[in-house]
Amino acid sequence: MGPVSDDVFKNLASLVNGRDADTYHANDQLVFLRGIVAIDNSRLFTKGAVAKQFIKRPTVSDLYEDIYQAFKQPNVVGLSSHSVVELERQIDLMDRITKAAGEHAGIMMMLGVMKARLGGHYYHGLRAGIMFCSLLEVFDPDNKLPLRTKLLAGIIHDLGKLKVPRDILFKSDKLTAEENAIMMAHDVYTEYGLMPFDPRFPYLSKVAANHHFTSKVSTSDNPHAERAGLLMRIGDIYDALGSERDYKKAWPENKVECVMLSKKYFPNHPEEVWYLLDSFPCPIKGWGDPSQSG
Repeated sequence: MGPVSDDVFKNLASLVNGRDADTYHANDQLVFLRGIVAIDNSRLFTKGAVAKQFIKRPTVSDLYEDIYQAFKQPNVVGLSSHSVVELERQIDLMDRITKAAGEHAGIMMMLGVMKARLGGHYYHGLRAGIMFCSLLEVFDPDNKLPLRTKLLAGIIHDLGKLKVPRDILFKSDKLTAEENAIMMAHDVYTEYGLMPFDPRFPYLSKVAANHHFTSKVSTSDNPHAERAGLLMRIGDIYDALGSERDYKKAWPENKVECVMLSKKYFPNHPEEVWYLLDSFPCPIKGWGDPSQSG
């Protein structure tokens, strides 16, 4: 694409300028992000209205600290607590992921907006992203997807939640059927938001968006993407159950194990589930207090 005028940048930036948390329209934010990534003009990150809007996008060091803090929050799954070798591998993976993200200003910009707008959902995505990459390296080391696709898909997989209205996204009570349908559509929004990246990171949008059993995203034309999507779901659901969220308390490890291995979820993948239980321990051991497990 040729030169883009500052007027275009200003029109894009006007979608979010001056909007606080109460008046901000999530759909505008996702359209804005997708639009400027699709333009893919390096000037927009250094000059004009868009650059000013996102001058505070995170650095590589900021992102590394966010990932580390994601595992240090109260009542969430943690990093390895009994294996020095596994912990060193996890730390190395965190380093590789943050460096891969830092190579693309658009990815970092999206992560910055997610941090500002998604709260705990952002930190959930970071934890799930580390677990997804760990599962890939342990259980599918020969996966042929590009390395940066594998490193980035997990931490950005909840991008589509930017389009979910805030009163639904942060609701502490049980969602209604209508609200749940809106929430569950965020994987489709993730695919939409990440499509401009696919030429650079093949299958990024499809792998990232394939983290729900209800996903309408198909990766059947590529078995490596299909397998990655499965491992994405395992990591995503494990953290959703084992960690405290806005809408639920953390479940104890035995309940997490039983549900993960039930017919509803992953009865044919016990090794993957047991690996997560061992390497990313739940904060509540045993069966916990049933009245406190959500």
